[in-house]
Amino acid sequence: MKSKEISRARRLTARVLLVVSLPIVFLGLIDPLEGGIALLISVATLSLAFLAAGYWPRKTLWVPFVLAIVVGAIALLVAIFGPGRVDNAPLMLPLIALIWLYRALVVAALVGLVMEVVRIFKASTFESNKDTE
Repeated sequence: MKSKEISRARRLTARVLLVVSLPIVFLGLIDPLEGGIALLISVATLSLAFLAAGYWPRKTLWVPFVLAIVVGAIALLVAIFGPGRVDNAPLMLPLIALIWLYRALVVAALVGLVMEVVRIFKASTFESNKDTE
């Protein structure tokens, strides 16, 4: 294979993986348990996409991802070991706050991912136009 064909294949692979990761990240909004698993799967998918693209994502993507996973893990620990139960609403407030913070971070990660998808599509379109000239 020629190097242009390889780079086209890598760009196409990165595009496909980035688009596939969008709904997976959206599933992360469910809650910290199921959503955390979805976020970990999307991190693996995104890692492959950025390896194929040949660059590291911006902080607007990976910082919210890391924070969402950390806050989700803390929320799970509070839910498991915390003194609050459903019948004792005042003790559940920290857990509720953590879950909403988790959701806000997932939304921030989703926005960062959309920005990265737009960026890679723009860069790929520019490079493919340059290749055809």
